[in-house]
Amino acid sequence: MKKITSIILLLVMLLSMAILSACTPAHKCTPDEEWTYDENSHWHKCAELPYVELFGISYMDLLKASCAEVFDKADHTWDAGTITTPATQEADGIKTFTCSVCNGTKTEPIPFTGMTKEEWNAVFDAKQFENFTYTETSVLKTTGMEMETVTTYEFEKEKARATATIAGQTETQSFAAAQATILRSNLLTSLEPLVKFENFRYDAATKSYVLKGIVIISALNVKADTMTLTFEDGKLVKMVYTCKITQNGITFDVTSTVLFTDYGTTVVK
Repeated sequence: MKKITSIILLLVMLLSMAILSACTPAHKCTPDEEWTYDENSHWHKCAELPYVELFGISYMDLLKASCAEVFDKADHTWDAGTITTPATQEADGIKTFTCSVCNGTKTEPIPFTGMTKEEWNAVFDAKQFENFTYTETSVLKTTGMEMETVTTYEFEKEKARATATIAGQTETQSFAAAQATILRSNLLTSLEPLVKFENFRYDAATKSYVLKGIVIISALNVKADTMTLTFEDGKLVKMVYTCKITQNGITFDVTSTVLFTDYGTTVVK
């Protein structure tokens, strides 16, 4: 008797499967409460595995096929976006947008467009220049003549050393305490009018700041023809300017390159 019953149940199951595969039964599903989304749109998918209704009895889909039914599909509604990673001179930043409907997100790179005035002023705060090395190489040219001078200032707390090389001759002088403080102060004072925020624009191609205003080179009392400033990691690392000076009726073309190095690591021997 048990064997006969098992055979009958098997036949019923096989018959059901044959009917399911041959027919397209009515499918019932309800929208999931959670949103599903891709990069372009969002929707509600079917909340459960589909089931079919046959002869008044509900059967889970024997093949467990996924339901393609979707509800409330629409394009994302993006907000204005939030800068989640600020752009720097070294790398693009990231702006994150959130859909107000499904909370899906997308990101876009944002290029660096230059420092703010506050960031610029922070670079030139006197505290940045307590321990560093300043090296200026100037080349003077005129017809049939060229001369190079190299001047280096090293600062370490209350010590300083100046080294000048002109026409192959080098002289060095050390400063301590008050003298070192005065030397540093004079250098920063001469630097201040050269690096005003409003006189420069950021050039993305060269990742440097290019002169757009009028700058007077106080040491030479002449106007700069060109000037570029380069920054790295929030510090000034390079300044290059060109100008012309006239002495005894002779005009010289001057190109000066100033390197700012060894912030926090300069050792004055």
